[in-house]
Amino acid sequence: FIPYGADVVRDLGSDLVEAEGIEPGSYILVVARLVPENNVDLLLDALDLLPADTPAVIVGSANYDSPVEARLRALVARRPAIRATGHVADQDLLAQLWANCAVYFHGHSVGGTNPALLQALGFGAPVLAADTVFNREVLDDDAHLVPVHARTLADRLGAVLADARLREDLRRHGRGVVADRYRWDDVCARYRDVLVELA
Repeated sequence: FIPYGADVVRDLGSDLVEAEGIEPGSYILVVARLVPENNVDLLLDALDLLPADTPAVIVGSANYDSPVEARLRALVARRPAIRATGHVADQDLLAQLWANCAVYFHGHSVGGTNPALLQALGFGAPVLAADTVFNREVLDDDAHLVPVHARTLADRLGAVLADARLREDLRRHGRGVVADRYRWDDVCARYRDVLVELA
């Protein structure tokens, strides 16, 4: 389920997040395969620069013996405020994780427009994303974009965690992006127009 169009404004609640023992509105979130091109290592570097009690939830796994996954396990072992959930198949829980995070980091650096970024925006996550061409194309706003640099990312994450107004601004802009540019009817119509032109 991807929350395009009118679905971006519905309230998802927080019961599933709370049932997992996660405090709504308190945590940094990452949802990604634990592979180098998704910059999870960059997030782990940034977490090492933040206070040890900074809550974070990392959703994802690798389908091989990933050094990123091994590093994450080691970090979780010494930082109890960080949780690694592995893959989350429950789409309702995943939606609530996005909807209730304090900030979502989208580090994907390859692959074009990413559905997880659109989902995070649509569910109202305050998003910071790696400054890539395609993330910039989606977000079109420097407030959301972060250079691939650990100290800068740590500073930006800390700023969002500390500022409720900034979180709300990021949330509002992100939902507006999805509602204005990623509605199913509009996307399908644009594909149809391109196919008709090519035919």
